[in-house]
Amino acid sequence: MNRTNCPVNSAAKKYDQRLAIVTDEKTHTYQELDQMVCAAENRLRKIDIQRKQRIGIFAVNSVEYVIVLLALWRIGAIACLLSPRFPKATVNLLTKKIHCTRILTEKDFSLSWRVSPEVRRSNPLKIDRAATILFTSGTTAVPKAVLHTYANHFYSAKGANLNIRLGPNDRWLLSLPLYHVGGLAILFRVFLAGSTLVIASQGTQIQEAILHSGVTHVSLVQTQLYRLLSKKRGINALSKFKAILLGGSVIGESIIKKAVTLRLPIYTTYGSTEMASQVTTTRKNDSLKRLQTSGKILKYRQIRIMNDYEIFLKGKTLCQGYVEGNRLRSPTTSDGWFPTGDLGRFDAEKYLTVWGRKDNMFISGGENIYPEEIESELYKMKGIQEAMVVPVKNDEFVYRPVTLIKVSSSTHFSHAQLTRYLKKHLPRFKIPETFFVWPEQTDFDSIKVDRKFLTNLVTTHAHDLKRLS
Repeated sequence: MNRTNCPVNSAAKKYDQRLAIVTDEKTHTYQELDQMVCAAENRLRKIDIQRKQRIGIFAVNSVEYVIVLLALWRIGAIACLLSPRFPKATVNLLTKKIHCTRILTEKDFSLSWRVSPEVRRSNPLKIDRAATILFTSGTTAVPKAVLHTYANHFYSAKGANLNIRLGPNDRWLLSLPLYHVGGLAILFRVFLAGSTLVIASQGTQIQEAILHSGVTHVSLVQTQLYRLLSKKRGINALSKFKAILLGGSVIGESIIKKAVTLRLPIYTTYGSTEMASQVTTTRKNDSLKRLQTSGKILKYRQIRIMNDYEIFLKGKTLCQGYVEGNRLRSPTTSDGWFPTGDLGRFDAEKYLTVWGRKDNMFISGGENIYPEEIESELYKMKGIQEAMVVPVKNDEFVYRPVTLIKVSSSTHFSHAQLTRYLKKHLPRFKIPETFFVWPEQTDFDSIKVDRKFLTNLVTTHAHDLKRLS
């Protein structure tokens, strides 16, 4: 396939009067969405946005965001998706790094666009054309700018839809931000299948969006699922689903067990920004044992586990590289494999278990410590919402692990209780020296907890943190 239409171009003709987008206030059919995108394209051309230009979008999820994004693709511009949580200095640094021509914000969006006879309809989009630049922090101080083609996103969605089926009556809640690869993947999966994208108003609780919009599918991270499972209303909302996709980090065993007990249709997954979202995902009706893995490889992806257990990836979903000015730095080895820095292995049934990141490992008294192993054990304890293990310098051992934990309001743990529990499952050198209460002032983007930030917080402001006694 060398040429194809942008998702809504072909979807508008194929699905016509089916619902494309539902919000709290309005519904839009595929035909109506196509008309609004055409009008937006016309408007963007009038302000001199052209093919191959790198155009930033700095906004929260909305119908207007989707319209502008699709219009940019029709023009052939590259959408650079920026988190509105980035401070101004970071935005300036990133846009300069990728030679971004201009930034569109919510002030530039308008639903007053009207189709007129002179609206220029774009030519079919080449599938190998650059489509997006997404930012991923990875292990560097400055986020890396990841370039994807339309084909990368298309095949990511196509393979995912073969595993979690979507039909014309299904609705997927846009529960993750579009500037994150997990949110963007929802858009592609929905429009490829002719299903409906549900966009909740800002500030609307996920459980309320679920209860009042007929949602059938949702993508969640652990924190979101934990909060929903902690309330009867949330459990009632989740019980209506056909599929609950869990990703973003290590998923606690106690959370998975509770979801299985409640017969919720959960799917665990492993993916990366570089691979345009999902790489492996569990299957429908998988057992508890299988749901404690990251699933089996999806179509259009390849995995190789190296001798040191590092996960290498390849396939049609793999990005084109990292943008550095006008240069594009390849993320792959000479034979085309992407070294993820993640560690894991396959079991006999080809289900992947991911242990953690290679670069998170630190040495304590000559022993290797992987923080995710300790975190995984803590997540087995009922009541722990968040757990993060970080290294602190130690004169005797070079580094020792300490842990920040967040627990539910009805739960209390002491230092002694946590230590006794971990000693049953881990060797002594892996038992944290100190347990800190999770700092309330932290405000992450609900996708991934910032390990670097918490490491720095413990290193420089430990005296300000509350310790478990």
